[in-house]
Amino acid sequence: KRSQDKLVACREQDNKCKQVKNKAKQKCDQMLERHSRSKAALDEAQKQLRAKREAEGAAIQEEHQAREEFNRFERQLHYAKMSVEELREAERALNTKKAEKESNRNQKSREVDKAKREVEKKDADL
Repeated sequence: KRSQDKLVACREQDNKCKQVKNKAKQKCDQMLERHSRSKAALDEAQKQLRAKREAEGAAIQEEHQAREEFNRFERQLHYAKMSVEELREAERALNTKKAEKESNRNQKSREVDKAKREVEKKDADL
């Protein structure tokens, strides 16, 4: 009978050990699952961070290119304005020369007319 009691006690102890072992295994499995999910979440967050940094880098590059293009257009506009001003100055100079020529032509025409009148007057006096 005593050995049977020992056997029963041993079986009960064995069952308790199996229960503790199963609980420990379940807890371990749960921890592994949580760790796996956490690692997946971390990997995803790192992936998103890399994508965000790449997008920021691309945006900075686009902004830099846009600024360079804007500066290039600003210079072209400045040169175009200078060219327009130079053309206006050239046009004013040309108009001034034309006016001077016209004035000289008129002056010569008046002088010729005066000389003709003087010649006609001298002819009339003779």
